[in-house]
Amino acid sequence: KFYTRTYNDTIVFYKYTSTSTAPNERITFDFTGSKSDSLRWELIKFAEKQDGIRYNYTGEKPETGFDCSGFTKYVYSHIGIELPHNAHKQSILEGRNKSLDEAAPGDLIFFGSRGENGHYTVHTGIVHTVYDKDIEVIHCVSGGVSIDGKNTSWEHYWKDRVLFVKTLPQLDYNAEYH
Repeated sequence: KFYTRTYNDTIVFYKYTSTSTAPNERITFDFTGSKSDSLRWELIKFAEKQDGIRYNYTGEKPETGFDCSGFTKYVYSHIGIELPHNAHKQSILEGRNKSLDEAAPGDLIFFGSRGENGHYTVHTGIVHTVYDKDIEVIHCVSGGVSIDGKNTSWEHYWKDRVLFVKTLPQLDYNAEYH
């Protein structure tokens, strides 16, 4: 239940071990699934390790801090996917654009405005968790890298500015362009 609530998918071969209530007893769960699901899991776990790293305009590594697209660039490079260091350029990469209702952990999420000539992206992040209609996003804002969900800037500011969610081809197990 934890895995489904947190990641909304499965992975190739994954052992999740958590501490049980009994001392020195561990519970292990085995999951099987697709390669794209294990990449998503690895991406989310790596992104979580950046939580709390400071904001730095044009930053793209933990030692100096991140801006929003520097953060997504750094995290995606961990799984072998190279992104440009620009939120708008990331938003126009090849991939499947989806609504917020279709979001999955590991998807890129873009924020901005729409106009007659398309969209203008001002911020990007990564979908962290999806549980029913509740979504958490991990992104780098002025306070640094954070995981935002209910009762945070996500719910009070960013959620209303979502343009779309994007699944890149390497993470899209339904893609015909694999």
